Amino acid sequence: MVKICCIATQCNSLNMNMRLFSEMPVWFLIVFATTGLLFAQTFRIRVLDSLEHHADSLRYEGRYEEALKVLLQQYSLSRSIYGDRTLPCAEVLTRIGNARTHLGDDKQAEKDLRTSLLIHEEKLDPNSYRLSIPLTSLGLYCVSIGKFAEARKLIERNLFIVNRHWHNDPGILAIAHRNMGILYAAIDSNSRAELSYQSALSFILQDGKQSPSQISTVLRHYAAFKDKVADIETALALQKRAISLLSTNMDNCLREYTDALSEYSEILSSAGRNIEALEVQFQVLELAATYESTTSPSYARKLTELADRHVHLGHFTEALELLKRIIHTYENIGRKGDLAYANALVDVVEVCVLMDKDTSITKSAERAYELVSGFYGPEHSIAARALCYLGACYARKKLFAKAQNLISRSIVILKKNYGSKHPSIAAAMCHLAIVHAVMGKSKTAVLNYQQAITMLKEFHHYDENYMRIARMNLLGLYSRLGLSDKYNELLTEMDGAK
Repeated sequence: MVKICCIATQCNSLNMNMRLFSEMPVWFLIVFATTGLLFAQTFRIRVLDSLEHHADSLRYEGRYEEALKVLLQQYSLSRSIYGDRTLPCAEVLTRIGNARTHLGDDKQAEKDLRTSLLIHEEKLDPNSYRLSIPLTSLGLYCVSIGKFAEARKLIERNLFIVNRHWHNDPGILAIAHRNMGILYAAIDSNSRAELSYQSALSFILQDGKQSPSQISTVLRHYAAFKDKVADIETALALQKRAISLLSTNMDNCLREYTDALSEYSEILSSAGRNIEALEVQFQVLELAATYESTTSPSYARKLTELADRHVHLGHFTEALELLKRIIHTYENIGRKGDLAYANALVDVVEVCVLMDKDTSITKSAERAYELVSGFYGPEHSIAARALCYLGACYARKKLFAKAQNLISRSIVILKKNYGSKHPSIAAAMCHLAIVHAVMGKSKTAVLNYQQAITMLKEFHHYDENYMRIARMNLLGLYSRLGLSDKYNELLTEMDGAK
């Protein structure tokens, strides 16, 4: 009875409301309906803004998985308000693609970033300032996966747009020149990279409005480049400055701070401070485990750095186990054959060569060279490194002429990229000396080892593994050739270095 009364009351109320509406003027009903629609639309747009701010906050905290979920909600709502192929949706797609890149979802990230740029190009003038962000996002993504020719077109196009629209804004100019530095460093165009980073640093420091995070990103990339070209003191100074800036805002910069620490560990290793570098990298992994999965590509990259620290300390067994775990991670998530996988495979081959493992590693060495030369081109320094290890593998299979040819070629490429002196060239000289020694070219091998040792001494951050190999093998050659004075001189030098 109560339920029936309630229903009756509701029906009477509804009939009364309907009667009131039917008696109202038509113009009033139109205004009422329009106002309601405008209010609803305004509310939905405010929700979009709220979602965007929430996603940004999560991203700044390094919580990319959560940020991606919020961005997908924002994208769904944007489509319902504006439609599919519209600029608001394309802008959200760019942010989604960047988030997926951080999470290692490369295939979907590339699809999102390309779709975003295509929509922007459909809707805008070819030189519109609004193209800058999608061009930069896709360009840097292409650098990360080894599509360097396309990356260059995109990043250079962005620099043109920036110079056209923001020639008086040093902060924006700094980031555009930093991106050029990243590109040039990746393709071994070192003189151009240096100029780009110098310009970026000059612009960012003259702009008093930039945040610590924005300044540190220029410092960090410049430091990585300086490490690559063996200017270690400058690299350390730049990286310490970046870490100091990020440490002032740890709550919002934890991921950036962790990445900067990992980069610092790498530079410490280049400086020969290997134990300190290992300790810092363990700290990096501990911090990273608080905000990302230990099976993610991002975590795998940090494990790769840990493996490298172990290699420099001569902990080859530990390094090889880590590298196998990394390879397994990439295979499990369907990234077998991409750039990160290729680089990890080169590292595996290097460790096996240093451990003097059996000849079964040759197939991996061939695959590693095939992959990296495909990504970087055969004249790149990383391709040269892979070529050197492939030659070392052929030497272990007693294919000495082939080994000599490959290692000699790798040295030519390394000198082309780095000049006449670099630790990587010294390492390749050691492998060439091993081949010459077993081919009976003892005097040539002696010269190779002497050149390698002299070169390594000029870099106070030399690779201890190759210095050890060069000195021990050179002692053996001096003994075999009856060069007792040289033998004793080198032995005394080794004793003094301990």
